[in-house]
Amino acid sequence: MAINKAKEKRTTVTTTSGSRTKSGRVGSHDEDGDGTPNGDHGSEETLSSGNAEDENANEYEEENGEENGSPNGRKRARLNEGGDSVVVKDEKPKVQRAHLTRDKDGYVPGSIVRIQLKNFVTYDFVEFRPGPSLNMIFGPNGTGKSSIACAICIGLNGSPSLLGRSTELNAFVKQGYDSGYVELELKGKSGTPNLIIRRSITSKNRSSQFTLNGANSTGREITERLTELNVQVGNLCSFLPQDRVSEFAQMSPQQLLKETQHTAGDAELTTWHNFLIAKGKELVEQSKKIEDEKKLLTNLEEKQKILEKDVKRYNERRATEKQIELLNVILPYVEYKESKAEYDLRRRQRDLAHREHRQVEELNKPIKDLQAELQKQHNQLDKERAETKENLKNQYTRTITSLKENTKKAAGRAEDALERIKTLKRQEKDRQKHIAKAQEEIQKFQEKVDNPPSCEPIEPVKEQIKVVKTALAEINVKRVQLKQAVSDLVERSERNKISFEEKQRELKALEDFTNRKVQALGRWDRDCAEVVNWILANRATNEFAARIDLPAVIGVDLKDQRYANSVEACFGGNQMKTFITHSESDYREFNRIFIDTPQAVGQKVNVTVWYRPRNDASLGGPPLSPQELHSLGFEGYAIDFVECSEGLKWFLMKELNMHRTPIALRGVDDVKAQSLLTRPGPDGRPAPNVSYMAANVSASVSRSAYGQRKVMTVTRGIPNARNLVHPSVDPEAKRKIEQDLTLLQQAIDELKAQTHALKDEDQTYIEELQKKKPEHDGLVARQQAVENMMSEIRMNENKLMTWKNKLKDYEKQPSVEEERLKQAAIVERSVKERSKIVGELQTLVQEMIKKHSALAVISLKQIQLATNLEAIDTIWEERSTTVRQLKDAYEEAQKRFNEIKAESTKRLEIVKEKIQALEPELHERFKAMDEEDKTKPPEERWTAEKANAALETEQAKLELNSATDAGIIATYEAREREINNIRGDHEKKQNNYKKLTEKVQNIRNQWYPALTNLVTAIGEKFSAAFDNIGCAGEIRISEHEDYDKWSIDIFVKFRNEEPLTQLTGQRQSGGERSLTTIMYLMSLTEHARAPFSLVDEINQGMDQRYERAVHDQLVKVTCQAESGQYFLITPKLLPFLKYHENMKILCVNNGEWLPEATSSGVGNMRQMIEKFARRRAGPAAA
Repeated sequence: MAINKAKEKRTTVTTTSGSRTKSGRVGSHDEDGDGTPNGDHGSEETLSSGNAEDENANEYEEENGEENGSPNGRKRARLNEGGDSVVVKDEKPKVQRAHLTRDKDGYVPGSIVRIQLKNFVTYDFVEFRPGPSLNMIFGPNGTGKSSIACAICIGLNGSPSLLGRSTELNAFVKQGYDSGYVELELKGKSGTPNLIIRRSITSKNRSSQFTLNGANSTGREITERLTELNVQVGNLCSFLPQDRVSEFAQMSPQQLLKETQHTAGDAELTTWHNFLIAKGKELVEQSKKIEDEKKLLTNLEEKQKILEKDVKRYNERRATEKQIELLNVILPYVEYKESKAEYDLRRRQRDLAHREHRQVEELNKPIKDLQAELQKQHNQLDKERAETKENLKNQYTRTITSLKENTKKAAGRAEDALERIKTLKRQEKDRQKHIAKAQEEIQKFQEKVDNPPSCEPIEPVKEQIKVVKTALAEINVKRVQLKQAVSDLVERSERNKISFEEKQRELKALEDFTNRKVQALGRWDRDCAEVVNWILANRATNEFAARIDLPAVIGVDLKDQRYANSVEACFGGNQMKTFITHSESDYREFNRIFIDTPQAVGQKVNVTVWYRPRNDASLGGPPLSPQELHSLGFEGYAIDFVECSEGLKWFLMKELNMHRTPIALRGVDDVKAQSLLTRPGPDGRPAPNVSYMAANVSASVSRSAYGQRKVMTVTRGIPNARNLVHPSVDPEAKRKIEQDLTLLQQAIDELKAQTHALKDEDQTYIEELQKKKPEHDGLVARQQAVENMMSEIRMNENKLMTWKNKLKDYEKQPSVEEERLKQAAIVERSVKERSKIVGELQTLVQEMIKKHSALAVISLKQIQLATNLEAIDTIWEERSTTVRQLKDAYEEAQKRFNEIKAESTKRLEIVKEKIQALEPELHERFKAMDEEDKTKPPEERWTAEKANAALETEQAKLELNSATDAGIIATYEAREREINNIRGDHEKKQNNYKKLTEKVQNIRNQWYPALTNLVTAIGEKFSAAFDNIGCAGEIRISEHEDYDKWSIDIFVKFRNEEPLTQLTGQRQSGGERSLTTIMYLMSLTEHARAPFSLVDEINQGMDQRYERAVHDQLVKVTCQAESGQYFLITPKLLPFLKYHENMKILCVNNGEWLPEATSSGVGNMRQMIEKFARRRAGPAAA
């Protein structure tokens, strides 16, 4: 590419790509591809064009692009040339491997798309476009190659000190000009425009100005935007200018570790390491402080032990004194409590006696009032009765005395005679009735006895009844046996039903697992979850010709959860969510109702559906036999560890090659495995690409189609599974449950049939019973009838005999007529006598009746009152005695209460004085003792006797313990407080030290494996690179207790007779250091997180063999599809080097005069190169 005219010289930069080139003017793209310059400037540019290897890389990305992705990190899907879904994503990689995502134009975000310089160092003006992969910048010394590295550093806000040249920014303005600028166009993130950064500088001062996409900006904002793209111009591992190449070999191993982490490791590696460095130093400081405090504590504790005996004796005496002081309070306190308890008892006794006395007095008051009133009424009636009685007595005595005796005698004789006559009449009448009744009954029962009823013999009837009862008993025994059998069957059936319901619940729990997976899918992809729910809900009624297989995220279950990470790593994001159809018609119908129209779920959805006619022959066999598989350490192929439908399994084998992907939980012999996996087939054709999973690494293996057909391997870390980590439904368990359900249902049905059969048999017995019942009832009725008749005959005979005996007794009794006549005469005489007396007494009787009636009323009243009064007197006497007793008891209780009250009050005052005089500590002990005493059983509590005995004991102990100097005690206590303070602080520091140690260990547990994996991966590539050139190289992690001194040591050997020696800035030659540097940087390339790397004149001092080997290795590493942009600046190139079509070569020329490019080819550097190539090829090319 040509640049603007300089005053004395002109510099040209020409770029070529691979073996074919296309030319174009500076500042423009050759968009039409015809090689015609589109710009106005006299410059040329060659643009790279990708061929077969680019297509292979695209196919690889399509196959594996989403194996590490999460649902949330997924970008929208697009179709490849075959029409299959491929997902493009940009997810932050894990520590094991950094993946750079390329855009459609091949550039990764942050890589340099365009460089434009004006008045910068050797350039008047130049603009060119680097390629997305390896850019080889070469030209003679002094032409301005390294100025491009300076421009990249300065344009990206790098400090001039990073270049190892001038530290002044104005030194980069071309001599003779006042100002200049650097403009860089960086590839933006997917979906965002590129970043155009311009930094304008002036020769007058060290200031500069930035613009970002044409708008003014600041260096800080530029740095922030570059950080987002992970651009690292300050890291020697990713940006190594010419003047700092030697610094790399002289870089300390510690600094190399930090720079390696920053370049190739996850961003967290550096954060973790910085944390460990800071906290590790803090741990050392804390450990030293803890140790110093521990020594101080030991010294103070040893001093304390010397005084412990005196202090112990002093403390014992002091404790005894305090105990005596406390007991001097406890004793009166216990005495007070005992007195108080007796006081409470006496008070309750007094109050009870008083209440009882008052209650009885209140109860007796109505009785006393009633007694007085009744006595008054009784006295009045007594007086009235005495007067009436005296009057009647005088009258009665005068009139009745003479007539009373005569009347009494006559009445007595008449009454006796009449009574006798009545008795005789009644006796005779009764006798005649009895005789007639007896005769009638005798005649009736005689007829019954003479004419008994006819009846059959009873014994035959009893025999028949016995036979029938035996038959009925046998039937009932059989029915009882049947009922027991039915009960057993019902019980067994119920147990089976319970087991059936339990199995149904287990099966439902397994089916509910699918619902949980669908819910999780909904949080990832709502469209996909809605289609899954629709299919599940409409499987019985939908119009699809065959079953639609659900996506693998739902339909795949793992046989062993240990393989979740490896199996899920086989999937891309859309492959995990792809629906499977089994016919072309179902494929079209699925697209119609879900994707093209809202017919099914009410809206169009964005889901992936797949259909391929099944052809197992197209799959290809597994790359390893079972014996080879297991001999290498593989447990099986990925398809062996999944459970799914046959349709889904066809998809997994056809699209994901899971039947050809070996898996091992541990590491395997990679070299042997890769050799076997890529061996040619039986027909000699090269094996297709194969992937395998070992430990936490996924490897894609293929064999080059060119040259020596070497094995090519791409490895990456396997992330933790996100979608298959749920516990899988065990198909065997599900089948077992379904089999159990079938067996249980069969058992239930069989038991039901047996129960019905037994019930039918029981019904037969019931019918037999019903048939025999009438016969049995008839026989029993006949027996009862015969027994009733025989009983009636015996009863009639007995009654006939009884009535005959009675008749004889009645006929034997004598006649009463004579006696009746005699008694009638006596009555007649008595009547005449009484008639005379009655006339005389009639008047007197009438008068006396009136007076006696009044006296009777008075007497009755008096009797009633006397009775009531007597009862009241009795009650009053009893209660008066009780009242007197209660009053005496109350007065005695009051006396005792007053005595104990005075005693308790006195003791309370004593206790208060003693408690107030106590020290706070003793006061608290006293309170604690009192609270504890309340919780003890009554027999274990303090008593005055116990307290007095304890006091005497403590006083005796005090007399035996001599006093100790109080100064010693003060010294001991002061030192003890100091020890406690130091010990408390020591424990806090130990806790803090423990917590910090745990934090450091947790971070180390994350950092160390990640660092080890990273360095191991880099070391493997570093060693392999040295092996390829016949040398030896090794990378080791050097550990140290100080995390700041952890390092990466590089060991190299360039001659067979030498041992491996550590790389230093003095031991190896300059060429050896350069070789080691480029080998190390190339080993970092596949792991680099930076979008581009630059190395300037790294091949200086190398011999041709090493330089050629380094070139080949560099081309191989940096031209891979997953490598970032790379700049290699060199002043020389060996002949017949290997080139890759992904390379872009920029030729920098500098001279006093360069012709302008014309249509005839004059001044066109590309045409000059092509012309030279044709001449060199000679006639063979023609």
